[in-house]
Amino acid sequence: MPRSEMTREELVAIFALKATAPPPEANKLLVRHLQCKESIRLAGAVRHAMDRFAGTDSVPLSAPSEFLPPLG
Repeated sequence: MPRSEMTREELVAIFALKATAPPPEANKLLVRHLQCKESIRLAGAVRHAMDRFAGTDSVPLSAPSEFLPPLG
């Protein structure tokens, strides 16, 4: 019958293994994306647009047609 509880030492050993294991490939790609200069500039531009156009008094912007799925 399997045990349902771990000892503190077993849990610490599992955390130590996880902490020293290399990150998954998806995490490496995400880090590269978040450090990319173009991604950082794009995020700044989006934030600026949101600050400028988001609010209770502003009119919502419509999405460009190339981003909209075809109807029907």
